[in-house]
Amino acid sequence: MTVSQLYLTVAFLIDDPCTSPLVLDNSAVRQAGNELYTSLTNADYLCDDVADGWYRFRDAEIATTCVNTYHCTKIPIWMNDTLPSISDGVQSKDFCVNHDIGTTENHNCCTYKFKMDVQNCGNPLVYNLKKENVQCPMAYCTRTLSL
Repeated sequence: MTVSQLYLTVAFLIDDPCTSPLVLDNSAVRQAGNELYTSLTNADYLCDDVADGWYRFRDAEIATTCVNTYHCTKIPIWMNDTLPSISDGVQSKDFCVNHDIGTTENHNCCTYKFKMDVQNCGNPLVYNLKKENVQCPMAYCTRTLSL
C-alpha cells in the first residue's frame, strides 16, 4: 500500500460514522413504553444533553412512532421518518419533540421538529446528535432493535 492509499484509507475511516460511534446506554427507562411518574422533578428525568457527535444505542434504535410525554422521559424525542437502509448512506431525517400534555383528542405529538443525520450501519443505526436540539428534561426514546 502506498502512502497516499494509506492516507485515503485513514481519512475514510475517520469520516465514517459507523467505525466508532459513542454509545448511549439503553437502560429500561429509555424504552418508549416506560411510563414515568409525573411528580418527579426535572432533574430526575433522563436527559440527553450530550456533546455533538455520532452515537448509537445499546441494543435499541430510536422510536419511529409517537412517544407520549412522561414515557422514557418528561419530554421525549422520536424519529418521525423511515429508517434508512444500509445502501442509503447518511440521510437527513425528521425528528419530533413531544412537549404536549393535551388530551388524546387534541394531542400534538410533534410540538416541534428538527432534522438530524442518521446512518444504517447494519444494526446499529447511528445518529449525529447535536447538543442544540436538547434541553433538559428531553431525551431520545428507543425501541428494541428490529432485526
